[in-house]
Amino acid sequence: MVSSSILGFPRIGPKREIKFAVESYWGGKSSAEDLQKVAADIRKQSWTDIKAKGVDYIPRQVTRLLPSSGEFSLYDHVLDHSTAFNVIPSRYQNLGLSDLDVYFAMGRGRQADGVDVPASEMKKWFDSNYHFVVPEFSGTTDFKLNYNKPLKHFKEAKEAGITTRPVVLGPVSFLALGKPSRSAQAGFQPISLLDKILPVYEQLLKELKEAGAEWVQ
Repeated sequence: MVSSSILGFPRIGPKREIKFAVESYWGGKSSAEDLQKVAADIRKQSWTDIKAKGVDYIPRQVTRLLPSSGEFSLYDHVLDHSTAFNVIPSRYQNLGLSDLDVYFAMGRGRQADGVDVPASEMKKWFDSNYHFVVPEFSGTTDFKLNYNKPLKHFKEAKEAGITTRPVVLGPVSFLALGKPSRSAQAGFQPISLLDKILPVYEQLLKELKEAGAEWVQ
């Protein structure tokens, strides 16, 4: 059997459900639980739609379509990775915000409830028109796995009877896409943190393996 795959799948929803759910949360019209429910429904629908494409027949061989998981995001997948790996600039910490509101504050800024912080810098994702939130690093960056998003989504899909291939932004790409933080010493290069971040990747991959993931993109 030859297995085929796809690189990803539109994450906004067929009728822009995620966009509307996020804006409703930002406007105080819905709760975090409401937002996460919509997100979970769209993820499941996406995986189901991919699986429903069926089996492509190639003479004497069968190709099965293996959906991906972990690439879904409420705002930006690089920002997801930063918050998961505890790469959160100090200006967004100790503000009395929930983890979700810290996440959105990093992505779009926040000026409400006595909090006034700007959004993080955004840059183009390689040669595309997609913009990502730029991670900020220094020699004191304290990497740790706050949550394992690829694992969560892998398990969600598995519970729905769908086997997926987890998607993870790699360590070299993550560091290379970032920049020195305001507190970094002169001449600091984020790639110098490679050895420091690898144990967190080892933990993430170990948890995926224990959950039954066979390969990772």
